[in-house]
Amino acid sequence: MSETVLDTEDMQLALEGSLRGSARLESSATDGLDRSSHSHIASASVIIVDYKSAAAVSEFLFHMSNSGLEALEFVVFRNSCLPDDPPLEVPPGLRTIELRSEKNLGFGAAFNLAVEQTTSAVILSCNADTKPTRQVVDAMLDRVCKNPRRIAAPVLFNEHGEESGRPFYSLGRMVGARIPAIRKKALNGTPDWIVGACFAISRDFFTDLGGFHRAYKLYLEDVDLCWRAWELGEGVEVLTSERVYHRHGRASSKVLSRPFAYHVRSGIMYFVLHPRAIVGSNPSRA
Repeated sequence: MSETVLDTEDMQLALEGSLRGSARLESSATDGLDRSSHSHIASASVIIVDYKSAAAVSEFLFHMSNSGLEALEFVVFRNSCLPDDPPLEVPPGLRTIELRSEKNLGFGAAFNLAVEQTTSAVILSCNADTKPTRQVVDAMLDRVCKNPRRIAAPVLFNEHGEESGRPFYSLGRMVGARIPAIRKKALNGTPDWIVGACFAISRDFFTDLGGFHRAYKLYLEDVDLCWRAWELGEGVEVLTSERVYHRHGRASSKVLSRPFAYHVRSGIMYFVLHPRAIVGSNPSRA
């Protein structure tokens, strides 16, 4: 494994220089990845944004390796990663790039930086608490390669049920989503946006969209990205025949918690950036 120290300027950090110091990049690679191959797998990178969950990320990497996905490139961005934090455990032969920041840049900014470290044609976003299979990954990559101006995602499921995408938030839907008795009804409807825990997007389309918006620290950056995907491309598509387990802790459901505060902040930012969303108008209905 080799290590390179990258200055924040070299990494083209978002957040207008809010990170001071440096981020370290570690990479381990084998010569087995043929970038000239026509295989979708060999031309894709998986981005994982981590916050103090080295064990979960390591478990995810081993799951992907054991699922026959070792030809993928994996880029892990570790937010708030200190020198004495536990290292990642990486399966032998898995091509992995590890980025570290001692500050928490938030999900979107970290994801954007991770994309900058790869030249893959297709980007896969995966949370460490998801369990995609080879079949699901193949299906997502195939769909994106056939329609590169659309975001593709599977159905996510866990003990709480399934979600196949959600309608864009209006003010009423957002308030309703916080009330347990009507949450499910408030989130039912045409899938305008997909949860960022697992999706595929072409690198060129992601770049055209400007990546994740820098204004969001946490939450709703996926909603915002999908809004722009409808404005500038062909929106999103849920692959209803493909299912992925997502552990999803729903930390923001705890009122007065820090995640809840981030959710409120992001909700305000969402309506500031997309004021017509307040009354339910959105680009997927144009």
